[in-house]
Amino acid sequence: TGITRRSPLYDPYNPNVLKGDYPILGDHTFLATTATLDSIADYKSNLDFTRSGRVKNVPFHEHNSLYQVTGLVGVELFHGDTVFQPKDWAVRVTPIFRYRCGDQNAIAQGCGEDLRLFETFGEVKLFEVGRNFDATSARLGLQNFNSDFVGFIYNDTQPGARVFSELARNQFKVNLAAFDRLNKEKLSGLDEFKRRDHQVVALGVEWDDFLLPGFNVLPNFVVSTDDKVKGGVEAYYLGVATNGRVERVNVNSAAYYVFGDTARNTPNKQRQSISAGMVFAQAAYPIADVAPRLAGAGATGDRDPKDNRANGFDSVFD
Repeated sequence: TGITRRSPLYDPYNPNVLKGDYPILGDHTFLATTATLDSIADYKSNLDFTRSGRVKNVPFHEHNSLYQVTGLVGVELFHGDTVFQPKDWAVRVTPIFRYRCGDQNAIAQGCGEDLRLFETFGEVKLFEVGRNFDATSARLGLQNFNSDFVGFIYNDTQPGARVFSELARNQFKVNLAAFDRLNKEKLSGLDEFKRRDHQVVALGVEWDDFLLPGFNVLPNFVVSTDDKVKGGVEAYYLGVATNGRVERVNVNSAAYYVFGDTARNTPNKQRQSISAGMVFAQAAYPIADVAPRLAGAGATGDRDPKDNRANGFDSVFD
């Protein structure tokens, strides 16, 4: 008959309009809906708090317990034949619900639920280069951004602007992003609509198939200025991360150096010059259904907190 029979909207296993398999408007406008339900339970001892004696006059628990259920629904309306080329434009809204019971830093926080927005952004393609659909796009709004492959320096969902490009048949990826961070609700850990006077700017260039097929390298530079504390923090992170494989071995690595100045909340009540670093390396060798891994990490510490030099490494937001 020439008539295509479409699956019911409640059928997740076959093509339907809610999953973006068919256009919802015209021939090139689609609606894609995703949903996730995640549950976490964690129980551990607070050896640092119970044995060191450095927390005084504060009630705390010998054991730390956490139970958390998170549900989110992402709804995205976009335009374009995305099988062949990047989206022309997109609008995405993702509400998130979280129920959490547990402790924070060994102090009981109780139980509670929270309903907020996880993502809310608009995206538009600015232009394309060449015949391979190497596109440059811009995104504005509440969005997730990871400054490197693993998230050693900055991995968070915050309001901001981002411009990202793909070049040379997607071999090179460029990201320039700027964020004005919001406070986190202390129990749920979700964003409150309240500025915390903390700005983050990140620039990264990913080079896929660097020297070897399947081996990717990502040099990046991150600037963090935090005026929440007295005197303000100015930190500049410079480093490189790798991800991919060398023959059969899956490898990840990272090395970062941070410099700048701390706030005046140090033990000597003065700004201190930041000079710190960290390294990480991991190798995995898949064997049938098993992938043994060997990893190592190290970071500089601070021998003397009062010598006007801050040598202990810390990230912007893990």
